Amino acid sequence: MENMKTIFILIVLFVTPFNSWGRDIPDDPIQKFVYATKIIQSNPTEEERKKAVKLIVESAKEKYPYAQMALCVELSQDNNNLENLIEAYAWGTVSEKADHKFKNIANRCSKEALGRILVHHGKMAVKQAKDKAQDYINIYLYAPSR
Repeated sequence: MENMKTIFILIVLFVTPFNSWGRDIPDDPIQKFVYATKIIQSNPTEEERKKAVKLIVESAKEKYPYAQMALCVELSQDNNNLENLIEAYAWGTVSEKADHKFKNIANRCSKEALGRILVHHGKMAVKQAKDKAQDYINIYLYAPSR
């Protein structure tokens, strides 16, 4: 999983503009994601980390696929926290369905989360995770207008 965090940090550095850092929390989902990522990379307190994750959730709910993938990585850290693993799987699944160059990483992360759910929490939890993922796809999948 440490390797996934490294990949995630590299993706953030690659796909986000550097002129977006600021003291005010931005409204744009991309800028919000960048702002939150900078907080997470700065060795934050637990309270700061929670606020940053909340911003990433907001960005993900605004259909930003990289934020959705980041939630998969961030929330899949604790095998004992079923709620977070289910959320990780759901967000990773949404991100892998979006058309972006890192969807294979989102796919790998969501599969790892689902495997952890099965091993640590059983088949009923897997069904819960798949149901939530389908709900999230219906609500949060980014589909550009053509």
